[in-house]
Amino acid sequence: MRDAGPLRIGLKYCGGCKPDYDRLAVVQTIEERLRGAAVFVRSDSRDLDLILVVHGCPTVCADLSAFGGSTIWSVAGPGDAERFIAHVLDRMQGHTQGRTCDLQES
Repeated sequence: MRDAGPLRIGLKYCGGCKPDYDRLAVVQTIEERLRGAAVFVRSDSRDLDLILVVHGCPTVCADLSAFGGSTIWSVAGPGDAERFIAHVLDRMQGHTQGRTCDLQES
C-alpha cells in the first residue's frame, strides 16, 4: 500500500449481459463521493491499491483471473456501492490518523 495521496483504484466492469441497475451512474456516484480520496483508473494500470469490479447483477460472473494477488472489491448494486464508499472513507480516515489503511473486502 502506498503511503501518500489518493487511492489508485482500478475499475473493471463485467460484460453487461443482464444489468439490473445503471452501472455507470453508480460508478459516477462512487467517484463523486470519493473525490480527493481516490482516483479511478483502468484495471490494467500499474501501482493500484485495489480493483473495483462492477457487476451488473447478483451472478457476479466477471472473470477476475487477471487480478490474482490483488485486493478486489465487487459491487453488484447500489447497496454494495454504499458499503464500498463507507469502507474506503472509514479506512482513509483511520489512515490519516496514523492507523494502518487495510482495504481488504469485508
